[in-house]
Amino acid sequence: MIKICLSKVKDSIFRNESGPNLSYVCKVCDEPKWFYSMHMHKHLSEIVYIKEGKGNFIINNVHYEVQKGDIVIFNKEVLHQESSDPKSPLKTIVLGVEDIFIKGIDDNCIISNNVCPIIKAGPHSYKVEKYMLEIFEESLTQAEGFDLICHNLLRALITLITRLALSHENIESHDLESLAYKIKLYIDENYMYDIKLKDLANKFYISPSYLAHIVKKELGFSPIRYLMDRRIGEAQKHLLSTDLSVSKISRLVGYTNVNYFNNLFKKTIGLSPGKFRDMYETNKGMSK
Repeated sequence: MIKICLSKVKDSIFRNESGPNLSYVCKVCDEPKWFYSMHMHKHLSEIVYIKEGKGNFIINNVHYEVQKGDIVIFNKEVLHQESSDPKSPLKTIVLGVEDIFIKGIDDNCIISNNVCPIIKAGPHSYKVEKYMLEIFEESLTQAEGFDLICHNLLRALITLITRLALSHENIESHDLESLAYKIKLYIDENYMYDIKLKDLANKFYISPSYLAHIVKKELGFSPIRYLMDRRIGEAQKHLLSTDLSVSKISRLVGYTNVNYFNNLFKKTIGLSPGKFRDMYETNKGMSK
């Protein structure tokens, strides 16, 4: 017999006992063309576990290839884009988490911003997957006491993730003073307005061609493409999280012509806004 006596003193990474709390739980599976354009979450963070397949994610303008066994962390207010590899479609479990208060880390964040957001679970992948599947199943059935079980599993999961994050290399911080970053930030804050390349150039007192060049060189895509991705990503988020009409969403993200918005959305995502929403509603809890 092995007996281990535990101290009554609680050693927790959390600053309080009430959080964190689940905002939503979902799965992405059997969707080879899955694509979620550039977006962010203002008040929560996401934990994504790659159960199977491969994908390409952009997080804070850095491209990452993800695969089975990876944990992906999207801290609050971190721009990200997700796409599945059609030849090896992603199967993921996703948790939206709020009320996160971890010692030494910004509120509603899971890892420090200088830690790589792709964490290799390695030999702990079985445990991570087990926790997340149990949270998903408990949330789906909602039997008596499911919320308490989910709360405790979530605390255990985040504690494990913070352990794993300690062994990952820090990433280089972006030059927040660079002109390209300031242009990107301006688009992030004003994508819902009518923005043209010449307007951006006038705003930053440079020629349109030079502006396009420095943004493409530093961020990897043109400013107008980035503007479109931001709008489509925000539209996807509204379609999945609200009951707003497509025409209302079109206006909210900066497109006054709903027909143009519908065509652009379908060209980018592969589905019309209505069908994209219907697919989510038909598979409630199974798609992000």
